[in-house]
Amino acid sequence: MEIVVLLGRILFCAIFLAAGIGQLAAPENGAQQARARRIRFSTPAMVRVAGAVQILGGTSVLLGIWGDIGSLLLLLFLIPATVIYHAFWDQPHPMDRAAEQAHFMKNLSLCGAAIVMFGLFAGLGQDLGMTLSQPLIRL
Repeated sequence: MEIVVLLGRILFCAIFLAAGIGQLAAPENGAQQARARRIRFSTPAMVRVAGAVQILGGTSVLLGIWGDIGSLLLLLFLIPATVIYHAFWDQPHPMDRAAEQAHFMKNLSLCGAAIVMFGLFAGLGQDLGMTLSQPLIRL
């Protein structure tokens, strides 16, 4: 089971690590993309914070260093990102609406996976295997 869960952690974290690195590498691009989506309060500094949160949470879950906290951090990132950035209901064109709805649903699935990861880390602790620390929260 340890290998299966580790593989799941690797695949789950890949999207956060890749996005976070991209946001730290080009925060101005991320801010411009957000402003194009009518998110007026987006700045390069906010994009850097979002990138850092994704890298921190993704690394935590991947390596099993306080994976319970890392999974909650990713969940707390995903909730506003999903609702604000992928507001498909605001899209006037059907193709744009469908694309944003697909991203919205993908993020909902990632929210569910983050909750499962939290449950695994907090519920099983070191028994989960292949982790570098105990969880901070125990269920």
